[in-house]
Amino acid sequence: MHRAITALPLLAIGAATLVGCTQDNPAFIEVQAVCAENEFYVREPFQLANPDEVDILFVVDSGPTSLVAQQALADAMPGFVEDLNGEEDLNWRIAVTSTDLSDDGRLLTGIAGQAGCPVDRPDFVQRSTSEAATAAACNVVLGQNGDDIRQSFKTARLAVQNGGFRRDSARLVVVFFSLRDDCTASGGFDRTDVDNCIRDRGNLESVGDYQRFFVNDASGRRGTPVSIVSITGPTNPEAGLQAACTGVAQAWSGNRTNALSDFAWLERNSFDTSICALNFAPALADVIDVAVRPADDALCASLPMSGSPEAVVLRANDDADPIELSAFGDYITEGSTDWCDNGVIAVSTDAHDASTGHRAEVWFCTETDPRTLQ
Repeated sequence: MHRAITALPLLAIGAATLVGCTQDNPAFIEVQAVCAENEFYVREPFQLANPDEVDILFVVDSGPTSLVAQQALADAMPGFVEDLNGEEDLNWRIAVTSTDLSDDGRLLTGIAGQAGCPVDRPDFVQRSTSEAATAAACNVVLGQNGDDIRQSFKTARLAVQNGGFRRDSARLVVVFFSLRDDCTASGGFDRTDVDNCIRDRGNLESVGDYQRFFVNDASGRRGTPVSIVSITGPTNPEAGLQAACTGVAQAWSGNRTNALSDFAWLERNSFDTSICALNFAPALADVIDVAVRPADDALCASLPMSGSPEAVVLRANDDADPIELSAFGDYITEGSTDWCDNGVIAVSTDAHDASTGHRAEVWFCTETDPRTLQ
Protein backbone atom coordinates (compact mmCIF):
# COMPACT_ATOMS: atom_id res chain seq x y z
CA MET A 1 0.00 0.00 0.00
CA HIS A 2 2.92 2.33 0.58
CA ARG A 3 5.15 3.48 -2.25
CA ALA A 4 8.68 4.65 -2.80
CA ILE A 5 9.22 8.38 -3.14
CA THR A 6 11.14 9.54 -6.18
CA ALA A 7 13.80 12.20 -5.86
CA LEU A 8 12.18 15.58 -5.39
CA PRO A 9 13.68 19.05 -5.57
CA LEU A 10 14.76 20.43 -2.23
CA LEU A 11 12.31 23.14 -1.29
CA ALA A 12 13.53 26.47 -0.01
CA ILE A 13 10.83 26.90 2.61
CA GLY A 14 11.60 29.30 5.43
CA ALA A 15 11.63 26.84 8.31
CA ALA A 16 14.08 24.55 10.03
CA THR A 17 13.30 20.91 10.58
CA LEU A 18 11.94 20.23 14.05
CA VAL A 19 14.57 17.70 15.01
CA GLY A 20 18.00 17.22 13.49
CA CYS A 21 18.38 18.84 10.06
CA THR A 22 19.76 16.23 7.66
CA GLN A 23 19.91 18.27 4.46
CA ASP A 24 23.73 17.99 4.32
CA ASN A 25 23.38 14.25 3.71
CA PRO A 26 23.67 13.75 -0.10
CA ALA A 27 21.26 10.81 0.10
CA PHE A 28 18.67 12.86 1.95
CA ILE A 29 15.46 13.48 0.02
CA GLU A 30 13.00 16.05 1.25
CA VAL A 31 9.30 15.48 0.83
CA GLN A 32 7.66 18.12 -1.33
CA ALA A 33 4.84 20.22 0.07
CA VAL A 34 3.36 23.68 -0.16
CA CYS A 35 2.46 25.39 3.10
CA ALA A 36 0.54 28.62 3.52
CA GLU A 37 2.56 31.82 3.52
CA ASN A 38 2.38 32.18 7.32
CA GLU A 39 3.23 28.53 8.02
CA PHE A 40 6.42 26.56 8.59
CA TYR A 41 7.26 23.23 7.01
CA VAL A 42 8.80 20.74 9.44
CA ARG A 43 10.07 17.21 9.52
CA GLU A 44 9.61 15.33 12.78
CA PRO A 45 11.27 11.91 13.20
CA PHE A 46 9.89 9.04 15.30
CA GLN A 47 11.25 5.60 16.11
CA LEU A 48 8.47 3.02 15.86
CA ALA A 49 8.25 -0.16 17.91
CA ASN A 50 9.13 -3.42 16.21
CA PRO A 51 5.74 -5.17 15.91
CA ASP A 52 7.47 -8.52 16.28
CA GLU A 53 8.80 -7.71 19.78
CA VAL A 54 6.74 -7.56 22.97
CA ASP A 55 7.75 -7.33 26.64
CA ILE A 56 5.10 -8.59 29.08
CA LEU A 57 5.40 -7.65 32.76
CA PHE A 58 3.20 -9.40 35.34
CA VAL A 59 2.74 -7.44 38.58
CA VAL A 60 1.55 -10.22 40.89
CA ASP A 61 -0.09 -9.85 44.29
CA SER A 62 2.19 -11.28 46.98
CA GLY A 63 0.14 -10.13 49.98
CA PRO A 64 -1.82 -12.23 52.48
CA THR A 65 -4.26 -14.83 51.04
CA SER A 66 -2.83 -14.42 47.52
CA LEU A 67 -1.13 -17.82 47.13
CA VAL A 68 -4.18 -19.70 45.85
CA ALA A 69 -4.74 -17.01 43.19
CA GLN A 70 -1.08 -17.21 42.16
CA GLN A 71 -1.40 -20.96 41.75
CA ALA A 72 -4.49 -20.57 39.59
CA LEU A 73 -2.59 -18.04 37.45
CA ALA A 74 0.31 -20.50 37.20
CA ASP A 75 -2.08 -23.16 35.89
CA ALA A 76 -2.95 -20.86 32.98
CA MET A 77 0.61 -19.82 32.11
CA PRO A 78 1.62 -22.86 29.99
CA GLY A 79 -1.33 -22.24 27.67
CA PHE A 80 -0.38 -18.57 27.50
CA VAL A 81 3.18 -19.44 26.49
CA GLU A 82 1.85 -21.87 23.89
CA ASP A 83 -0.32 -19.10 22.43
CA LEU A 84 2.66 -16.72 22.36
CA ASN A 85 4.72 -19.32 20.51
CA GLY A 86 1.84 -19.66 18.08
CA GLU A 87 2.34 -16.04 17.00
CA GLU A 88 4.76 -16.51 14.12
CA ASP A 89 8.10 -14.71 14.49
CA LEU A 90 7.01 -13.00 17.73
CA ASN A 91 10.01 -12.28 19.94
CA TRP A 92 8.40 -12.23 23.39
CA ARG A 93 9.58 -11.84 26.97
CA ILE A 94 7.69 -12.47 30.23
CA ALA A 95 8.89 -11.01 33.53
CA VAL A 96 7.33 -10.96 37.00
CA THR A 97 7.49 -8.50 39.87
CA SER A 98 5.38 -8.25 43.01
CA THR A 99 3.00 -5.71 44.52
CA ASP A 100 5.32 -5.37 47.53
CA LEU A 101 7.36 -2.16 47.33
CA SER A 102 10.12 -3.68 49.47
CA ASP A 103 11.00 -5.79 46.40
CA ASP A 104 11.86 -2.49 44.62
CA GLY A 105 10.38 -3.68 41.35
CA ARG A 106 13.01 -6.41 41.02
CA LEU A 107 12.27 -9.24 38.60
CA LEU A 108 11.29 -12.32 40.59
CA THR A 109 11.46 -16.02 39.83
CA GLY A 110 8.96 -17.42 42.32
CA ILE A 111 9.40 -19.38 45.52
CA ALA A 112 12.67 -21.28 45.62
CA GLY A 113 12.43 -25.06 45.62
CA GLN A 114 8.97 -25.41 44.07
CA ALA A 115 8.33 -29.00 43.07
CA GLY A 116 8.66 -29.61 39.34
CA CYS A 117 10.15 -26.18 38.64
CA PRO A 118 13.38 -25.73 36.65
CA VAL A 119 16.26 -24.61 38.86
CA ASP A 120 18.23 -21.45 38.14
CA ARG A 121 15.40 -19.88 36.19
CA PRO A 122 16.30 -16.64 34.35
CA ASP A 123 14.94 -13.27 35.43
CA PHE A 124 12.61 -13.32 32.44
CA VAL A 125 11.30 -16.10 30.22
CA GLN A 126 11.47 -16.00 26.44
CA ARG A 127 10.94 -18.35 23.51
CA SER A 128 14.46 -19.77 23.80
CA THR A 129 14.22 -20.44 27.56
CA SER A 130 14.53 -24.09 28.51
CA GLU A 131 11.14 -25.40 29.71
CA ALA A 132 9.72 -21.94 29.08
CA ALA A 133 6.09 -22.79 29.86
CA THR A 134 6.95 -24.39 33.19
CA ALA A 135 9.38 -21.61 34.09
CA ALA A 136 6.74 -18.95 33.40
CA ALA A 137 4.25 -20.81 35.60
CA CYS A 138 6.74 -21.18 38.44
CA ASN A 139 7.77 -17.52 38.31
CA VAL A 140 4.28 -16.20 39.18
CA VAL A 141 4.08 -18.22 42.40
CA LEU A 142 5.64 -15.70 44.79
CA GLY A 143 4.13 -16.74 48.11
CA GLN A 144 1.92 -14.60 50.33
CA ASN A 145 4.31 -13.01 52.79
CA GLY A 146 4.39 -9.69 50.99
CA ASP A 147 3.11 -6.38 52.32
CA ASP A 148 -0.65 -6.08 52.82
CA ILE A 149 -0.37 -2.59 51.29
CA ARG A 150 -0.22 -3.36 47.56
CA GLN A 151 1.74 -0.62 45.77
CA SER A 152 1.28 -2.06 42.29
CA PHE A 153 1.76 1.14 40.31
CA LYS A 154 5.08 2.02 41.87
CA THR A 155 6.54 -1.48 41.64
CA ALA A 156 5.51 -1.62 37.96
CA ARG A 157 7.22 1.68 37.27
CA LEU A 158 10.38 0.55 39.03
CA ALA A 159 10.42 -2.74 37.12
CA VAL A 160 10.17 -0.85 33.82
CA GLN A 161 12.86 1.64 34.83
CA ASN A 162 15.30 -0.79 36.44
CA GLY A 163 16.63 -2.03 33.11
CA GLY A 164 17.64 -5.47 31.97
CA PHE A 165 14.17 -6.51 30.82
CA ARG A 166 12.51 -3.64 29.00
CA ARG A 167 13.66 -3.32 25.40
CA ASP A 168 13.58 0.06 23.73
CA SER A 169 12.42 -1.51 20.47
CA ALA A 170 9.56 -3.62 21.91
CA ARG A 171 5.93 -2.99 22.70
CA LEU A 172 5.04 -3.18 26.40
CA VAL A 173 2.20 -5.04 28.13
CA VAL A 174 1.76 -4.65 31.90
CA VAL A 175 -0.58 -7.15 33.59
CA PHE A 176 -1.73 -6.23 37.10
CA PHE A 177 -2.92 -9.34 38.97
CA SER A 178 -4.11 -8.49 42.47
CA LEU A 179 -6.81 -9.25 45.03
CA ARG A 180 -6.63 -5.70 46.34
CA ASP A 181 -6.50 -2.33 44.64
CA ASP A 182 -3.35 -0.30 44.14
CA CYS A 183 -2.39 1.61 47.27
CA THR A 184 0.66 3.54 46.12
CA ALA A 185 0.82 6.28 48.75
CA SER A 186 2.84 9.38 49.41
CA GLY A 187 4.26 10.53 52.75
CA GLY A 188 1.98 10.78 55.77
CA PHE A 189 0.04 7.62 54.92
CA ASP A 190 -0.66 5.27 57.86
CA ARG A 191 0.47 1.83 56.67
CA THR A 192 -0.51 -0.05 59.83
CA ASP A 193 -3.99 -0.86 58.48
CA VAL A 194 -4.71 -1.99 54.90
CA ASP A 195 -8.19 -0.48 55.15
CA ASN A 196 -6.55 2.94 55.13
CA CYS A 197 -6.16 2.39 51.38
CA ILE A 198 -9.92 3.03 51.26
CA ARG A 199 -10.30 5.39 54.23
CA ASP A 200 -7.37 7.68 53.38
CA ARG A 201 -7.53 8.00 49.60
CA GLY A 202 -6.35 11.61 49.75
CA ASN A 203 -2.79 10.46 50.45
CA LEU A 204 -2.65 8.03 47.53
CA GLU A 205 -0.52 9.03 44.56
CA SER A 206 -2.47 10.24 41.54
CA VAL A 207 -3.63 7.64 39.02
CA GLY A 208 -3.10 10.36 36.41
CA ASP A 209 0.62 10.54 37.16
CA TYR A 210 0.97 6.85 36.35
CA GLN A 211 -1.23 7.13 33.28
CA ARG A 212 1.13 9.78 31.95
CA PHE A 213 4.15 7.66 32.85
CA PHE A 214 2.91 4.71 30.80
CA VAL A 215 1.88 6.90 27.87
CA ASN A 216 4.96 9.13 27.77
CA ASP A 217 7.83 7.55 29.69
CA ALA A 218 7.44 3.77 29.88
CA SER A 219 8.50 3.51 26.27
CA GLY A 220 11.88 4.74 25.11
CA ARG A 221 10.44 5.29 21.64
CA ARG A 222 7.85 7.93 20.94
CA GLY A 223 4.79 6.15 19.60
CA THR A 224 5.43 2.68 21.01
CA PRO A 225 2.09 1.15 22.03
CA VAL A 226 1.63 0.31 25.72
CA SER A 227 -1.12 -2.01 26.98
CA ILE A 228 -2.46 -2.18 30.54
CA VAL A 229 -4.33 -5.30 31.66
CA SER A 230 -6.05 -5.23 35.03
CA ILE A 231 -7.03 -8.59 36.53
CA THR A 232 -8.44 -7.46 39.85
CA GLY A 233 -11.72 -6.84 41.67
CA PRO A 234 -14.61 -5.21 39.78
CA THR A 235 -14.92 -1.44 39.66
CA ASN A 236 -17.36 -0.11 42.27
CA PRO A 237 -17.29 3.61 43.14
CA GLU A 238 -19.17 2.85 46.36
CA ALA A 239 -16.75 0.10 47.37
CA GLY A 240 -16.27 -0.12 51.11
CA LEU A 241 -14.22 -2.24 53.44
CA GLN A 242 -15.83 -5.55 52.47
CA ALA A 243 -14.68 -7.93 49.75
CA ALA A 244 -16.38 -7.25 46.41
CA CYS A 245 -16.38 -10.78 45.01
CA THR A 246 -15.02 -14.28 45.47
CA GLY A 247 -13.36 -16.60 42.98
CA VAL A 248 -10.40 -18.71 44.00
CA ALA A 249 -10.05 -16.11 46.78
CA GLN A 250 -11.84 -13.01 48.06
CA ALA A 251 -11.07 -9.80 46.19
CA TRP A 252 -11.71 -6.12 46.86
CA SER A 253 -12.73 -3.58 44.22
CA GLY A 254 -9.88 -2.58 41.91
CA ASN A 255 -11.07 0.95 41.18
CA ARG A 256 -7.65 2.58 40.80
CA THR A 257 -6.08 -0.29 38.89
CA ASN A 258 -9.01 -0.54 36.49
CA ALA A 259 -8.93 3.24 35.96
CA LEU A 260 -5.26 3.21 34.90
CA SER A 261 -6.06 2.27 31.31
CA ASP A 262 -8.97 4.70 31.07
CA PHE A 263 -6.79 7.30 29.44
CA ALA A 264 -5.62 8.38 26.02
CA TRP A 265 -3.85 5.86 23.86
CA LEU A 266 -3.88 3.22 26.61
CA GLU A 267 -7.58 2.59 26.08
CA ARG A 268 -7.19 1.13 22.62
CA ASN A 269 -5.06 -1.84 23.54
CA SER A 270 -5.97 -2.41 27.20
CA PHE A 271 -8.73 -4.02 29.22
CA ASP A 272 -9.76 -5.02 32.72
CA THR A 273 -11.36 -8.26 33.87
CA SER A 274 -12.37 -9.75 37.20
CA ILE A 275 -9.95 -11.74 39.32
CA CYS A 276 -12.99 -13.47 40.81
CA ALA A 277 -12.67 -16.47 38.52
CA LEU A 278 -11.69 -20.09 38.93
CA ASN A 279 -9.68 -20.25 35.71
CA PHE A 280 -7.48 -17.48 34.29
CA ALA A 281 -6.92 -19.05 30.89
CA PRO A 282 -9.67 -16.90 29.28
CA ALA A 283 -8.14 -13.70 30.70
CA LEU A 284 -4.69 -14.62 29.35
CA ALA A 285 -6.21 -15.49 25.98
CA ASP A 286 -7.63 -11.95 25.92
CA VAL A 287 -4.12 -10.63 26.59
CA ILE A 288 -3.06 -12.29 23.34
CA ASP A 289 -6.04 -10.91 21.42
CA VAL A 290 -6.00 -7.35 22.75
CA ALA A 291 -2.49 -6.58 23.92
CA VAL A 292 0.02 -8.88 22.25
CA ARG A 293 -1.10 -8.79 18.63
CA PRO A 294 0.25 -5.70 16.87
CA ALA A 295 -1.44 -2.40 17.63
CA ASP A 296 -1.11 0.95 15.93
CA ASP A 297 1.77 3.24 16.84
CA ALA A 298 0.56 6.63 18.07
CA LEU A 299 2.73 9.55 17.02
CA CYS A 300 2.07 12.85 18.80
CA ALA A 301 3.29 15.92 16.94
CA SER A 302 5.41 18.36 18.94
CA LEU A 303 3.85 21.34 17.18
CA PRO A 304 0.20 21.95 16.17
CA MET A 305 -0.36 20.47 12.73
CA SER A 306 -2.29 22.55 10.20
CA GLY A 307 -4.55 19.74 9.08
CA SER A 308 -3.29 16.36 7.95
CA PRO A 309 0.43 15.66 7.41
CA GLU A 310 1.89 16.40 4.01
CA ALA A 311 3.53 12.98 4.15
CA VAL A 312 4.44 10.13 6.51
CA VAL A 313 7.51 8.22 5.37
CA LEU A 314 9.74 5.37 6.53
CA ARG A 315 13.50 5.06 6.20
CA ALA A 316 15.46 1.92 6.99
CA ASN A 317 18.41 4.17 7.92
CA ASP A 318 19.66 7.73 7.42
CA ASP A 319 20.98 7.01 3.94
CA ALA A 320 18.00 5.01 2.67
CA ASP A 321 15.48 6.38 0.22
CA PRO A 322 12.16 7.17 1.92
CA ILE A 323 9.07 5.03 1.46
CA GLU A 324 5.83 6.97 1.61
CA LEU A 325 2.90 5.58 3.58
CA SER A 326 -0.64 5.88 2.34
CA ALA A 327 -3.29 7.85 4.22
CA PHE A 328 -5.74 5.20 3.02
CA GLY A 329 -4.69 2.26 5.16
CA ASP A 330 -1.12 2.77 6.35
CA TYR A 331 -1.93 5.60 8.76
CA ILE A 332 -4.76 7.82 9.91
CA THR A 333 -4.72 11.34 11.31
CA GLU A 334 -6.73 11.89 14.46
CA GLY A 335 -6.16 15.55 15.18
CA SER A 336 -6.17 16.88 18.72
CA THR A 337 -6.88 14.36 21.50
CA ASP A 338 -7.13 14.49 25.29
CA TRP A 339 -3.45 13.54 25.58
CA CYS A 340 -1.99 15.18 22.47
CA ASP A 341 -3.16 18.69 21.63
CA ASN A 342 -1.04 18.99 18.50
CA GLY A 343 -2.44 16.05 16.56
CA VAL A 344 -1.95 12.27 16.45
CA ILE A 345 -0.85 10.14 13.52
CA ALA A 346 -1.70 6.45 14.03
CA VAL A 347 0.61 4.23 11.95
CA SER A 348 -0.46 0.64 11.32
CA THR A 349 2.10 -1.94 12.36
CA ASP A 350 1.42 -3.72 9.07
CA ALA A 351 2.97 -0.71 7.31
CA HIS A 352 6.52 -1.26 8.59
CA ASP A 353 8.78 -4.27 8.85
CA ALA A 354 12.44 -5.22 8.67
CA SER A 355 12.69 -4.25 5.00
CA THR A 356 11.17 -0.77 5.37
CA GLY A 357 12.60 -0.13 8.82
CA HIS A 358 10.94 1.31 11.89
CA ARG A 359 12.09 4.91 11.55
CA ALA A 360 9.26 7.24 10.63
CA GLU A 361 9.20 10.88 9.59
CA VAL A 362 6.12 13.05 9.66
CA TRP A 363 6.23 16.08 7.38
CA PHE A 364 3.64 18.71 8.17
CA CYS A 365 2.79 22.40 8.12
CA THR A 366 2.40 24.44 11.27
CA GLU A 367 1.75 28.06 12.18
CA THR A 368 4.18 27.77 15.12
CA ASP A 369 7.81 28.66 14.49
CA PRO A 370 9.77 25.46 15.33
CA ARG A 371 12.71 27.56 16.51
CA THR A 372 10.65 28.41 19.62
CA LEU A 373 11.31 24.86 20.85
CA GLN A 374 15.07 25.08 20.42
